[in-house]
Amino acid sequence: MAQFVTHIQPTLIEASQGHMPHHHGHQVGIPHSSHLPHSGHNMPSPPTAHHGHGHGHHIHGQSSLVHSASREISNSKGSSQHKPPHHLPLSPKADEHQSHHPQPHYQHVEGYYQHMPIHYYQQQQQHQHHQHHGGHHGHSHGQHHSSSDGNTSFLRAARAGNLEKVLEHLKNNIDINTCNANGLNALHLASKDGHVAVVSELLARGATVDAATKKGNTALHIASLAGQEEVVKLLIKHNASVNVQSQNGFTPLYMAAQENHDSVVRLLLSNGANQSLATEDGFTPLAVAMQQGHDKVVAVLLESDTRGKVRLPALHIAAKKDDVKAATLLLENDHNPDVTSKSGFTPLHIASHYGNEAMANLLIQKGADVNFAAKHNISPLHVAAKWGKTNMVALLLEKGASIESKTRDGLTPLHCAARSGHEQVVDMLLERGAPISSKTKNGLAPLHMAAQGEHVDAARILLYHRAPVDEVTVDYLTALHVAAHCGHVRVAKLLLDRNADANARALNGFTPLHIACKKNRIKVVELLLKHGASISATTESGLTPLHVASFMGCMNIVIYLLQHDASPDVPTVRGETPLHLAARANQTDIIRILLRNGAQVDARAREQQTPLHIASRLGNVDIVMLLLQHGAQVDAVTKDMYTALHIAAKEGQDEVKNLVAKKLMDHIDTVYLMQLFWIRHQEYFI
Repeated sequence: MAQFVTHIQPTLIEASQGHMPHHHGHQVGIPHSSHLPHSGHNMPSPPTAHHGHGHGHHIHGQSSLVHSASREISNSKGSSQHKPPHHLPLSPKADEHQSHHPQPHYQHVEGYYQHMPIHYYQQQQQHQHHQHHGGHHGHSHGQHHSSSDGNTSFLRAARAGNLEKVLEHLKNNIDINTCNANGLNALHLASKDGHVAVVSELLARGATVDAATKKGNTALHIASLAGQEEVVKLLIKHNASVNVQSQNGFTPLYMAAQENHDSVVRLLLSNGANQSLATEDGFTPLAVAMQQGHDKVVAVLLESDTRGKVRLPALHIAAKKDDVKAATLLLENDHNPDVTSKSGFTPLHIASHYGNEAMANLLIQKGADVNFAAKHNISPLHVAAKWGKTNMVALLLEKGASIESKTRDGLTPLHCAARSGHEQVVDMLLERGAPISSKTKNGLAPLHMAAQGEHVDAARILLYHRAPVDEVTVDYLTALHVAAHCGHVRVAKLLLDRNADANARALNGFTPLHIACKKNRIKVVELLLKHGASISATTESGLTPLHVASFMGCMNIVIYLLQHDASPDVPTVRGETPLHLAARANQTDIIRILLRNGAQVDARAREQQTPLHIASRLGNVDIVMLLLQHGAQVDAVTKDMYTALHIAAKEGQDEVKNLVAKKLMDHIDTVYLMQLFWIRHQEYFI
């Protein structure tokens, strides 16, 4: 993997001040650790990435990977004897630089002036000017020196981890958030060098946890960059924002990934860090970790992205995140662009799913098969159409994707777009010649799919392109049947307005009205009846819509059908009326409604069964009592000479048996008395 080096600016004091004391020796250029392997010694200033020998693998914009935090934190002495981990440049300690022209301390505290009143800032500027020209302002010099010296001392104590000194300054009411010219405050400096005790004390005393430097870096950025895991934990505990981005788009996660701090990366991810956030140059944490060859960090990032799911290959994850930089690095290492995941999908399928056009272009340019048939013969075009990625559909078609490709079940891209209601994709595919009447293995046309998803606009576009309104499936279901089944009133109205057959019969004789009754779609029932649907239509087995609604217990529909003159006594092929079916389904309330509307209580079905026989067999006491209250014949017998009492006893329905037996005894007593009355009084009737 190519390594990149970038020349660091001179110390930040030089960058922030208009003039600097003369230094003996030379300023040491710090090679950025994201571009150079860690070494044990400072290195002379290397050339910039734009002028070095980064031939072969140079990625445009990589030079800006030298992030703002590194620019803001400069080296202390240029000495190799005392360095923080990984050669991260230190915070400013300009007062320790050797110089023959000592300056007042405040001149070297980079953000000191930012916290002064404006008039005091002007006084300091005047003082600084006169100091360089030998001028003096009497006692004001000592006052300014004392104030700035306190800020300098406080920041230096925080950087050194001197808790006692920090507490001393805080007792003297120093501004806990005071910072230097670059915005580095005590919390930033203590965080960088891992001074947990100081960081803890500062946070406990109200230091702003997300205070940012001039370049937008927070303490969490700086601690993550330095690999200070304990400080990172502490900052997160105090609600530091884990996804805050600096001016150039750097996140704490990016910085930790760049510096190969895998434990910090893991910690940030477990606390909600978003690894999809990229820098201005388009680099994600994954991309920079790959570019730097930080295998452990790459593994942590990939593991986090796939936790709880089937683990995806790295190129798939790059495709998902539209991480072109990471994908480019992978593909340059002879990575197969058509590598498949465990589910059989390629990176191009993933890019198509998310509409990541730049990624798709890269993959196709590197040889990805635009018509790769993944699991169930799903192509990238199927995926893009399903998810409504219009531009991706156009791109894939331009690159040679087959518009007529079918999945294992016979779905074309047009089916997928229609089912998901992506009317723009539907229109584009039809304009490009997609087969409008292509059917799945079950005979579903794109219009059926639009009806299933209640996608009125998609259905309207299909009808505009002359899709047959009454196209049928293998079971002779029309789109209107489908809309009725799903209760999609608007689609049903559109189809009826385009002259769909309201009485179309499916293979079993079910009309859209039967289906609407079965699924309790009252609004569709009302719509169909208004458009001429037959209320007395029968299926192959003789079921009317009222039979279906009664069996399913759809009370509102039963009432509506009865109000529109549906007959409650029409028998099926087996001779069963709606009352029989309601008894069979234990629909007590439906039975009550049917009886109140004149249904024959003793209607005879095949084998001479009455509703009472059926209810007795099922042991439904409420229905038995209801039927008896409405005059059901208690001693009626079936073809096999069974009464309701016989049936209840045979089925072990004791409660019903006792109820029917009592009713039967009352009936017998009544018959006996009538016979006795007849014998004694018949002479009066002769």
